[in-house]
Amino acid sequence: MAWELTYPALTPAEYATLLSFFQSQQGRYGEFTFLDPGGNLVPASENFGDASWQQFSVALGANVAGPFSGSLGTTITGTTNGMLAAVVLPSGNGAGLWLCGSVYVLAPAASSLVIGFSDSGFNVLASQSCSLPANQWTRIACTTQLATNSAIRLLIGGFGSWTGPLSLFGAQVAPIGGPGAYQRTPGNYGLHAKTRFDTDLLEPQYVGPAQIWLKLRLTEHA
Repeated sequence: MAWELTYPALTPAEYATLLSFFQSQQGRYGEFTFLDPGGNLVPASENFGDASWQQFSVALGANVAGPFSGSLGTTITGTTNGMLAAVVLPSGNGAGLWLCGSVYVLAPAASSLVIGFSDSGFNVLASQSCSLPANQWTRIACTTQLATNSAIRLLIGGFGSWTGPLSLFGAQVAPIGGPGAYQRTPGNYGLHAKTRFDTDLLEPQYVGPAQIWLKLRLTEHA
């Protein structure tokens, strides 16, 4: 894959940070991990039976009509504090990043469900208890700024919030401050661990007081 990133109004401090990282990579020589803000960090967003999902006291059932077209929702019955978890930053090193986890939920009766994040030791980093109306697909979300470099998991349920059957669709983690438009995975996976700059020279343009325009191209390598 390749990305063309346009920054229309960087501050001098922001440009200095980007320049420092660019120089540390020696232009196109170095390899780094890129989190696509238009992608999804959940490995399998609609297949809750995939090996990337850890299941705790839940049983997967039949497919049901999702919030959009097709029978892509999954009915899942939770007992004794049911929970699903998926690793979204397997290598960690995300301190300072914003993440927003979300999922569409259909409940047979008005209730609530917790969504959040944990570190590699299952210490909860952030959580949000979200209200669910009866018989209506609702997207719930939790946003946090990471303060750890540990591997990160998305959590759905837990805290005694999941009992009985619920239907889920479209789990997503976006590396931005809100849910963003839903992106299916593995079709639009947001974590790209083998990325390089596609240039050896930055070409900033000073478009106004403390405003720097810059265009960058990134490429992903197998």
